[in-house]
Amino acid sequence: MCIRDSKSHAEAFKVPHRQENQFEASIYNDKPNDLESLLNKIRRKVKEQRIRVSEFLRDFDKLRCGGITVPQFRLGLNMAKIPLSNDEFKMLVTSFPFESRENFVSWRVFCEAIDEVFTTCLLYTSPSPRDS
Repeated sequence: MCIRDSKSHAEAFKVPHRQENQFEASIYNDKPNDLESLLNKIRRKVKEQRIRVSEFLRDFDKLRCGGITVPQFRLGLNMAKIPLSNDEFKMLVTSFPFESRENFVSWRVFCEAIDEVFTTCLLYTSPSPRDS
């Protein structure tokens, strides 16, 4: 066995250098323009996948008062598989505050805004006039 063969044998076991950013994870960094565009994005996802968001948020509200904590809101949206960036989530939290408690989100108002994609809320109380 010569030295030249041992070098090639050793080189065969070298770990190849990986390219830069080859294994880097992508982070979801969307910046929302306004609340309505963010809600439309969520509505589109909810309609495509037929997700009832209220089913994921209702169990966190033990007293059925309509409000849950901010971490519970984040967890419920994650369980519903609605991907949001931190900026989008902050916009939702500031747009749907719970009136009587700090650091709470009004999940019922949020769900009513999202469920408009399926049906108009309280349509039976004020139906639109028919064209006769």
